[in-house]
Amino acid sequence: MSCSVLMVAEKPSLAEAITKYLAPGGKYDTYRADTPVHTWSSAFRGQPAKFKFTSVKGKV
Repeated sequence: MSCSVLMVAEKPSLAEAITKYLAPGGKYDTYRADTPVHTWSSAFRGQPAKFKFTSVKGKV
């Protein structure tokens, strides 16, 4: 059974930079919406997981 992990950054550029670092081999998909959502698969706590990394607009 796989789990989903959602991460949110303060800025879109930060979300992309961290995604490039965390995604295995730097490979990920990006869905362009109002704010981009970067996705990849990897392991989390020894379990298969689907990761999503996005950001907010405006001030946090």
